[in-house]
Amino acid sequence: PSDPNNAFCGVCGRHYYSDLADLSLSVAGLHGQPVPASLEADVDKVVAVRHMAYHSRLSKQQDFIRALRYAYALAGNLSATLDLEVSVYSVWYVFFEQYLTVEWAAMKVSVLCLLAVFAVVLCTLGSLTAAALVFVTALSIELVLIGVMGAWGISLNALSTVNLVAAIGISVEFSVHIVHAYLRTEGSRVEKSKDALEGVGTAVFTGIAMTKLLGVVVLAFAHSKIFITYYFRMYFSLVVVGSFYGLLVLPVLLSILGPMPDKDDEFPPAVYSISDPPQTRPQHPEEPEEEISIE
Repeated sequence: PSDPNNAFCGVCGRHYYSDLADLSLSVAGLHGQPVPASLEADVDKVVAVRHMAYHSRLSKQQDFIRALRYAYALAGNLSATLDLEVSVYSVWYVFFEQYLTVEWAAMKVSVLCLLAVFAVVLCTLGSLTAAALVFVTALSIELVLIGVMGAWGISLNALSTVNLVAAIGISVEFSVHIVHAYLRTEGSRVEKSKDALEGVGTAVFTGIAMTKLLGVVVLAFAHSKIFITYYFRMYFSLVVVGSFYGLLVLPVLLSILGPMPDKDDEFPPAVYSISDPPQTRPQHPEEPEEEISIE
């Protein structure tokens, strides 16, 4: 129907006019009667005006986001045109406002977290190449996890952003132990990668991957859709992808690009383990003893 006075009109309908009447005339008890001069306001003394408006029917999340963007754009255009401060408000604006900047926020915090991982690994392992490989592994896991979100119907919002940042820290567990074991062994790149995988590969699989997998699978039986979507799906994907990159892809990269002791980018690490073999610790040459002659 095209008649706004019809209550079934999809544009505004009778409710629009009734709301305007309630806001303007019902308070004064006029109900359609002419406004007396005593109630007329002085335009110079008006400091704020409120006007009620309506969106079209919104059902999906993208509908609410588009409506919010349109409302903000409309307020900006009116502010520039009328030289007035125009603002819009609705109860659901508070929730959906996060979606206007969530992409930029997620990218910014993820990049900062990856840089922090690179700096910490560089200081602890003392190898630029090793830190770069851990960084690349964490970045690859993060990118694959973002792809899984799109394929599994997981929206990017505050919950998924927090999970993405946490995934970077958890992904380090799948790689840093392998890299640390690689640095402690001797031989060629292939031999060092093989020894590292044989030494700590089982511990990473059973102690990290399987324990996390068992804890995450329980969430699949939760009654809340939020737990299933944003926790079970994301963390289950993280465990699977992290195990793949940490136990399969990373050893291959180490066998090709792994750091060697004779490289110039290596320097003594800031943290050592008491179980490290003596050749991996900094050597301090002993000063020659001075001969003392007695005459």
